[in-house]
Amino acid sequence: MPPLFSRCSLARLFVLVNALWPPLVAPAAWGQAPELAQGQESALSSESAQAQAKAAAALFPDPALEAVVRASVLAKRGSDAPLTAADVAKISRVEAKGKKISSLEGLQHCPALMLVDFSNNEISDLTPLAGLTRLQSVTLAGNAIADISPLKRLTAIQLLDLSGNELTKIDAVAEMANMRSLYLADNRLDEISAVAELSKLNALDLAGNRVEDLTPVSHLKGLTTLEISDNRIRSLEPLVGLSDLSMLIMPNNPIDSLNPIVKMCVEDAGANRRFAPYLKLYLNQRSDKAAVWQGALQQLRSAGVSIHDYRRPSTSNSTQSP
Repeated sequence: MPPLFSRCSLARLFVLVNALWPPLVAPAAWGQAPELAQGQESALSSESAQAQAKAAAALFPDPALEAVVRASVLAKRGSDAPLTAADVAKISRVEAKGKKISSLEGLQHCPALMLVDFSNNEISDLTPLAGLTRLQSVTLAGNAIADISPLKRLTAIQLLDLSGNELTKIDAVAEMANMRSLYLADNRLDEISAVAELSKLNALDLAGNRVEDLTPVSHLKGLTTLEISDNRIRSLEPLVGLSDLSMLIMPNNPIDSLNPIVKMCVEDAGANRRFAPYLKLYLNQRSDKAAVWQGALQQLRSAGVSIHDYRRPSTSNSTQSP
């Protein structure tokens, strides 16, 4: 009886098995397997780095802003790891003066922000700030902002600096009942009715605009500092009754008369002296108008008012009055 498997039949069996179940990796390629795995790992690493960069860019598209925010995240400072919304959720302040930032996109992911300073940048859109209801101090001086409506719900703001922008309307500030200091110098404002609602306001800077009527200011009984230089103001009558004023800066306006201020100061000097002795009045004493005012100025000095010469540097937005 022949053996169960001869050499010939074994050879055929081997061929048959290989045909039915071929090896997963050809023997010649076995030595190359680690090299292929390493290449795949390198590709995956590169793809991961690209994904991280895209993620960071997606959160803060402006690289200058991303760099400033990253510096506030201790775990990511100096690294290339992408910033996430969780990383920036607890940041309370961002200060970035003169960084050439043009977009604030991404700041909406920083709900804990209480202070921002983006003075002297290239910002025009404030939409990313619209939901940051904890903001108390906002400095945006020296940008290209024409619309502040995204700020209208930020009622916790106490200091707002919008000097040196392109504003023609400030309606949004009317809701900011906690405002203490408002700086609006060097814009294009011709009316300021919105400030009448700011009963807690202490400091107001309107220099270098086109304002003619100060009536809204008459409601600000707690005002201590007022700058109205380089506007188109003729009457100071709305200032009567602002007995907390300690600094009034008013050169370069076509003011008709100082009598409203003189009357208030003379009356105070003859009574409780809680206003006139503490008032510092700044004007251009070399102007023709100042020469006409000499009698009034003498009365103010006699009442205890401190009078100083002041000439404000002209700017591109200011409107000098004759």
